[in-house]
Amino acid sequence: MSTSKEDFEQDLHREIAKSEYRRTYLSIGVILVSLLLALVNFIFFRHLTNDLFGEVNIYQVMFIWIIVFMIYEFAVLKRLKKYLKHDQPVPRIFKIINVMDEISFLSALLFLLIYYSQQYLFLDSPVYVMYFVFLILSALHLDYRLSILMGVVAAVEYVLIANYAYYYMDSSANPAPDAPLNIYYTKGFLFIIAGCCAGYVAEEINNRIRRAFDNLMAKNRIEKLFGQQVSKEVVKTLINQPEQSKKVEASIMFLDIRDFTSLVESKTPQEIIEYQNKVFKPIINIINDHNGIVNQILGDGIMASFGTPIERDDHGEKAYQCGLKILDKVERMSKERNIPFTKVGIGIHSGPVVTGNIGNDERKQFSISGSAVIIAARLEQLNKKLASQFVISKEVYASLQENNGGITGIGSHELKGIEKKIEVYKVR
Repeated sequence: MSTSKEDFEQDLHREIAKSEYRRTYLSIGVILVSLLLALVNFIFFRHLTNDLFGEVNIYQVMFIWIIVFMIYEFAVLKRLKKYLKHDQPVPRIFKIINVMDEISFLSALLFLLIYYSQQYLFLDSPVYVMYFVFLILSALHLDYRLSILMGVVAAVEYVLIANYAYYYMDSSANPAPDAPLNIYYTKGFLFIIAGCCAGYVAEEINNRIRRAFDNLMAKNRIEKLFGQQVSKEVVKTLINQPEQSKKVEASIMFLDIRDFTSLVESKTPQEIIEYQNKVFKPIINIINDHNGIVNQILGDGIMASFGTPIERDDHGEKAYQCGLKILDKVERMSKERNIPFTKVGIGIHSGPVVTGNIGNDERKQFSISGSAVIIAARLEQLNKKLASQFVISKEVYASLQENNGGITGIGSHELKGIEKKIEVYKVR
């Protein structure tokens, strides 16, 4: 999907070229239907035509015209296919010439039928209706100016042919037409109206495509801005499920940078931000890699959740593996001196949580609440008392795969704000 105005314009030109290609195919279809109708009339009703026109074979004129027009349209298809193959926009001059050629082909057919038959009635024949068919198809140019141009060209040529029929045709053997010439001027003007209508449709489609793109770009900007504050999954939940809340099983992780105050007390604000970015950027990437989302960045810590808002059964395993990767990454960055020597504390607990959007119409926040959140936060703090870095609850331990050597049960512990004791396991 396009992500910039330049990409969108390139995609739009490509779609316009495809639309031109489809429009030409439809034009060929219209001509094939005309050929079929001509054949039906030639086979079954030729005697009626001969009675009206005598020895003049108008079918010969029509068949030759159809063959020439088909050759022309297939040549146009070949050129359009070349533009599509090389991902090039269709030149405007090519489209202008094609518009004028197609209408002029119709006018040539109308003129030849009148010229050879010396009959006024062809001014009201099905050829007249064919003008409107091509004007309707002109909307697929997605350019209102081309549709209007086609309408104007059709009107001018039709009126000129009507004038020829009235003033220059040898009509000594034919009765004068029933309708005055101004009727055909009016009919010609209807082509301009039809061209304007087709142009309006083309412009409306074009504008709607552009408005849809602008709305999509605005939404992407909002998601990108939001995504810098919270995870993309939270952003999508806020946008797509603004009023929905539910109770789910999830794993909650709290992470804290140990001795953060002493690490940053001598640094400038810019240096503090730089340090936080160096620490949190890889940690956030690891959380994302394990299908977790970052709910909050707390300055010297992070709250993350696994299994919400996208539910999954292995949230405990994912959170545990994520914690191990984070410890390894922070230790490696410290050893390589990419950051000052840093230790973190991690606590994880699995349990039921309530997720949803809280707030008012002006401001809402995706919230995760419940005792599981409190327990996870208290477990992270328990690391200080135990001189550990990573502890998990019994619920997390029970969800892990069988081979988990190195995890040590350290009994049940009282946690602040929690009535019953929590069975705790030390990972590191």
